[in-house]
Amino acid sequence: MLRSLLILLVACAFGVDLCSADDEPVFSGPQPGEQMPGFTIAGVYDELDGKQIDPVERAGEKPLLLVFVHDPLTRPSAAVTRGLAAWADEHKEKLASAVIMLRADQSAAEAYLKRARKPIGWKGLVGASIDGVEGPGAYGLNRNVSLTIIAGRAGEVTANFALVQPSTTDGPKIVREVARLIGEESVTQEQFDRYAYGRRQYRGKDQPAGDDVTIPRPLLAAVIDKQASSEQVAAAVAKVDEYIKDNPARQKALGKIAARVVGSDRFDQYGTPAARDQLEAWAKKYGSKPSSKED
Repeated sequence: MLRSLLILLVACAFGVDLCSADDEPVFSGPQPGEQMPGFTIAGVYDELDGKQIDPVERAGEKPLLLVFVHDPLTRPSAAVTRGLAAWADEHKEKLASAVIMLRADQSAAEAYLKRARKPIGWKGLVGASIDGVEGPGAYGLNRNVSLTIIAGRAGEVTANFALVQPSTTDGPKIVREVARLIGEESVTQEQFDRYAYGRRQYRGKDQPAGDDVTIPRPLLAAVIDKQASSEQVAAAVAKVDEYIKDNPARQKALGKIAARVVGSDRFDQYGTPAARDQLEAWAKKYGSKPSSKED
């Protein structure tokens, strides 16, 4: 219980995606083998603006990828959605897709999607749920998740992902399941990051710009695990160092995270002494001095 609380405190205090996976599986929407019912959304872009659309009917004979974006929208959920939508758009000859924003106020959701079209960068069919924050009733979506991702063929679900704390590291495994439906190869993490962050945010060798990069939650959660042995902490640190190797954007992101944690008045509660020593080392090497004015 204490371990989970401490990890959650990091995430809440610093906006960093460090939460460990829940012990119990989380479900949202129809599961593999169940039916994928039709439903209606309000289109918001281009020729579909203002039109009522059934993504399932519109898919016809094509396999279908549905991404339900639950309220509130976060940077990680926006990035994962962007990556999936961009990959799906590249394969639109074989695959149908739709991104559906779930908000209590449909008109507010439509206005947001139009206003934020360029920064969120979601491709393909994008719309607002006409069923409010709960989404289509027949789908039984879970409001406690950030993204519900459903893939199917011929009206039957083949894969379902309910993400409470999305990360682009979820991308390749999702793409792998969808790619099977259309006879395509999956993607590497590097490739998915390119889809998720876009060309304009990459520098050098496909390196995302610092403000749009984070460190995958499992990597840092392993470092600050209070139950970890010295050997386990060292192994976790090695994985983080490998992830940021030769990537200034990731190094910058790690430095920012470490500096904020080190500057927290709860710093002595995070991880083991070895983990805290490492956080201080990362903060010194990659980050700037923590400020008391930071959130």
